[in-house]
Amino acid sequence: MDITQIEKNLYKNGKVVTQNVDKVIEEFTETFSGITEEDEESGHIYILKSESEKEDIASLENLYKIGYSSTSVHQRIKNAENEPTYLMAPVKIESSWTCYNMSAQKFEQLIHRFFGHTCLEIDVFDEKGIRHTPREWFIVPIEAIEQVIALIISGEIVNYRYDKEEEKILQITS
Repeated sequence: MDITQIEKNLYKNGKVVTQNVDKVIEEFTETFSGITEEDEESGHIYILKSESEKEDIASLENLYKIGYSSTSVHQRIKNAENEPTYLMAPVKIESSWTCYNMSAQKFEQLIHRFFGHTCLEIDVFDEKGIRHTPREWFIVPIEAIEQVIALIISGEIVNYRYDKEEEKILQITS
């Protein structure tokens, strides 16, 4: 039985096999291993975890901020507990990538669009009582975020979608 027949049988029975996350991360690393001094750094993509002690935030499993910065991630988050975009709380860096020869901001927007239906709906009030609605927090496993980043880089993202109920990335079949 060839691979195509195996895939057909899996789809017919309502099951889908997704790509191994470790392999995706390995491919991601290999993609960027050829960076030279001629390449131009364009920013950073990062994944953060909130360290908020507020119950409505702390109780959310798989809550991550996916962001972009033109400065180092450490520099960007140094005042997190005073910024509504960070939910007025300290944050922990889970992952980050340096982008080269591309618009890191557009890269971030692609990730946001892919996970848009998992965006956290919350209002945060700053020290002056002004209401803010941060739009960069998503309820999705970090492994899925890292897999999507690799799929965007490879150009294969158009063949995938995120299933919120199953909490995994699925290949689109016709």
